[in-house]
Order: sequence, then structure tokens, then C-alpha cells
Amino acid sequence: MPSTQALIHAISPGAGTLSEAIARVPAKALPFTKVEQLGVKNRPVLVELLHALPAALTAREANNAPLHIGLVDLSSDKADAILAELRSAPSDDVEEPITAFDYPTMP
Repeated sequence: MPSTQALIHAISPGAGTLSEAIARVPAKALPFTKVEQLGVKNRPVLVELLHALPAALTAREANNAPLHIGLVDLSSDKADAILAELRSAPSDDVEEPITAFDYPTMP
């Protein structure tokens, strides 16, 4: 993704923020592929996405429209870094932490 605006448009055209874009997705699951590449090529966009997730998922839960997010294509060390960044995301108006499932690497 060249920019946060491009990511917003890819998720939900017309949304103004990542939180809004994620909150408006008419799906029950939203996978993000090539996450490790995004972290290398445009880390600020990845960090902004991770920091937007708690508020977006909380908003969806409040509207009775839970959403599962999949962050795909991560090596195990990068997955650990992603989970650490997600845990340090701003928690304004978020009462319950996001449940993170860490699946073992396939042999």
C-alpha cells in the first residue's frame, strides 16, 4: 500500500479513516495479505492499521457486527512483533482487549 488513504479506499471506498473503513466492511472476516511486506515497504501504514483495529473492532462489536481480522504472510518473528504492536495500540474507549490467536508455523 502506498499510503493510508489507499488502504482505506481498498477496504471501504468513501471512508475517511481506517477505523471507519473497517467498521463499514459488510463482512464477518477481513484478511490482510502480504502484511510482512507492508511492514518492510511502508511500516507507518502498517502501524496505523494496527492502531486502528481496537477502536474499529470495538465499534463493530457495539453494533452487533463482530469482525475477524486475519493478518497473513508473516514469519513467526514478525508475527510476534505485530502482536506486540497491537498490544501497544491506543486503547481509548476500548474496555476489553482484542483476542489474538497465534497459530504455530506449518512444518
